[in-house]
Amino acid sequence: MIYHRVQYGPDASDSFMVVQGMVALIGEGGTVTLPAGIVWPGSRALPSSLMDQLQLAESQLSAGARTAPCSATPRDLEVAVAPVTVQVLRSGPLDHRLEVLAQQLDVNGQAVETTGHLLGAARESVNKRMPRYRSTPD
Repeated sequence: MIYHRVQYGPDASDSFMVVQGMVALIGEGGTVTLPAGIVWPGSRALPSSLMDQLQLAESQLSAGARTAPCSATPRDLEVAVAPVTVQVLRSGPLDHRLEVLAQQLDVNGQAVETTGHLLGAARESVNKRMPRYRSTPD
């Protein structure tokens, strides 16, 4: 069996572009995978509501991956928020995931089953936590 050494990448708080391969941003609350072509704006540039859950600590490079320092544009920031949001919605405590989803959309305006699929959770688990998000008619 052949063992390969871990190749560490740029600091997760720094802005960089993934030129080739993939980068795994690793934290206590999960991992975000960045494919080639994406610009990571640095964790300090992203909303704290997302970053507090992940607590990114390091990055690791896939075999043959290359990164380059760069300045992130507002569009780069917008694009980077997408995979982070997906990661936060699919991992960690369900109550927190539901809270993040409720900031994105009206969770009362869809089926509980759909909410469960968006969160990667069972409908029954979501249904138990929904009362605090249900609005009462006036």
